[in-house]
Amino acid sequence: MVLLGAVLLTVAIGDHPDAVVIGLVVVFTTAVGVAQEVRADRAVAALSALSAPHARVLRGGTLRELPAGPVVPGDALLLGEGDIVAADADLTEASALLVDESMLTGESEPVDKTADGRVRAGTVVVRGRGAATATATGAASALGRIAALLDTGRDLTPLQRRLASPGRILAVVTIALCVLFFALGLVRGLPPSTMAVPAVSLAVAAVPESLPAVVTLALALGARRMAARNALVRPYRPWRPSAP
Repeated sequence: MVLLGAVLLTVAIGDHPDAVVIGLVVVFTTAVGVAQEVRADRAVAALSALSAPHARVLRGGTLRELPAGPVVPGDALLLGEGDIVAADADLTEASALLVDESMLTGESEPVDKTADGRVRAGTVVVRGRGAATATATGAASALGRIAALLDTGRDLTPLQRRLASPGRILAVVTIALCVLFFALGLVRGLPPSTMAVPAVSLAVAAVPESLPAVVTLALALGARRMAARNALVRPYRPWRPSAP
């Protein structure tokens, strides 16, 4: 915003070459920032795809491995050790089935499941095998209802908040210094047209134009490296019985 204000001021005083240069800087840094954010979004999408649960579904007598999204109520799910349950489901078979439900109930210990029990979407099978019939998926599942209650709208990330505060401080300090510099020149008897160009130059010099692009580039490169190495945001740790 400070740079755009500098463009308007240089146009107003007739300094068109400087206005063009400052405008090109704004366009270039904005284009780089947008391009890097697009790359970062794609890398985050790749990470999300890696961490998304899959399900083994029996349809028409054929066993298929699908992402959790296409699972619908009525699908027959086959569960095994390490699986993330793709939907709320009624168990039809269970063999030494142990499920970690801590993300729903807060219980630290896995829960034994029997053939007449239920499993919930998002829980993790830590031992045994089972078969179940899906009853609710997505927003209709227990985990989906909890997610809806916690969804309070999109908020700024901690990094965005940390960058926004110095940005506001820098803008206020820059404008104050430029006004002071301009006023001191007028007090010394210099014409406004003479003082306007140095004041604008001070504003342009004080703004770190490349900071957003550098931050976005660093985040994008980090996310791409994580995706290339099949990194997960929250890696699953298999349950092990505690020592007696």
